[in-house]
Amino acid sequence: GPKDDFGYNQAAYQGSQEVKKAFPTLDVLTAENVPENDSATQVMEDMIAKGAKIVDTRSIHDFLAGHIPNALHVVYREYSARQVDFDARQDGVARFLKRLRRYTDEQDTLIFYCNGVRCWKSFKAVAVAERDGFRHLYWLRGGIAEWQAQGLPIVVE
Repeated sequence: GPKDDFGYNQAAYQGSQEVKKAFPTLDVLTAENVPENDSATQVMEDMIAKGAKIVDTRSIHDFLAGHIPNALHVVYREYSARQVDFDARQDGVARFLKRLRRYTDEQDTLIFYCNGVRCWKSFKAVAVAERDGFRHLYWLRGGIAEWQAQGLPIVVE
């Protein structure tokens, strides 16, 4: 069957190319987009060491059950369709952006994640942040599932 590298198969979502076209300044951290022998999470760990901030867009329940160490919890409330050209007006974006700006500013390097490839919250959060003026944005497409699959630590509260 189709290879399912955290759902990096075409069936699970619309392809990275479509996302790149819609959001040219967005860097997608996936297996195919990082240097040959690196994993997305290795690249991410290097970025964190250089001061990147991690943004967890999931519900409080999911966040408390286990999150990437030092992640900022900024919920993205999703009501819009799960597609690249979603209508952000249907989501709770004003609250999301207000909270995001409480913790970060436009010069920060931000890495967004959620539950994994079938979860669209982090993608939508990145898209909304970009439209609001943030420029150094990354999206860990495989989410917490990929982080844990690499044997990396999570914090349970």
